[in-house]
Amino acid sequence: MAGVLIATITVGALALGYAVFHHTGGNSAGQSSAGGSSAGRGGSGGTRALTPAAIRRNAAAWVEAQVGSAAVISCDPVMCQALESRGLATGQLLVLKPGVISPLRSAVIVATPVLRKQIGSRLGSRYAPALLASFGSGGQQIQVRAIAPDGAAAYTSQAQADLALRKSSGSELAQNSRIVISAAARKELAAGEVDARLMTVITGLAASRPVNIVAFGDSGPDTATAPFRSAELAETNMHNMLAAVTAQEGSFRVAHMASVRLSTGRLVLRIDFDAPSPFGLLGSG
Repeated sequence: MAGVLIATITVGALALGYAVFHHTGGNSAGQSSAGGSSAGRGGSGGTRALTPAAIRRNAAAWVEAQVGSAAVISCDPVMCQALESRGLATGQLLVLKPGVISPLRSAVIVATPVLRKQIGSRLGSRYAPALLASFGSGGQQIQVRAIAPDGAAAYTSQAQADLALRKSSGSELAQNSRIVISAAARKELAAGEVDARLMTVITGLAASRPVNIVAFGDSGPDTATAPFRSAELAETNMHNMLAAVTAQEGSFRVAHMASVRLSTGRLVLRIDFDAPSPFGLLGSG
């Protein structure tokens, strides 16, 4: 197996608290909402226009399901209230308002029309260049973006370096004889479109048992900065696979997992990591 992945697993990938996978809807192409708005990649949505309140609810639901509970989230006062109504703690929210518009103390910003107007071009050029998901369209669109604490240029450089490592490790992982993989998932691995945490856990599983990768999911529009964070894994011995995934710790602790029966009747283990994806994990190994 790729030395960099094996090293990473050897150092720290064997100990994870169990958490119930609680996404609603969604598939390997991401989740979509009505009215032509989409979260992540691949959502086409319908044609019915959503109200601003409905768009806000959809964005809050996505953040609650996909962003880690330890992550600080920047939002305007109304959006913060919507997030609180979804169960997010007040201490997790950084309220931005006129005169207080820097989101750098947060990990994610929910950029509503109000915040986009207040922050202006600095939103993408300085604070948050990476789009994780969007809801609605036009002037009513709400964007969920990853914060670049050291600036957009440094973030882009880190993202490109991580992408190169993911391509190298992903290409090798896709050729592992202990891994059975769909054509689409093989292409995504080789292109570096899969989160390093996900690749590392799959590598650990393949060290002791064959792994069948059915599909990857939960990416952003640009997989260079928001790679696939979830996977559906099929295996005959589901109990052992659950135990192995539950054994992860640190950066490799999954956010949600569940045994799921697909519409085809196939039983898979769906595992999911929080957004946003961290960079540099493969290099640290």
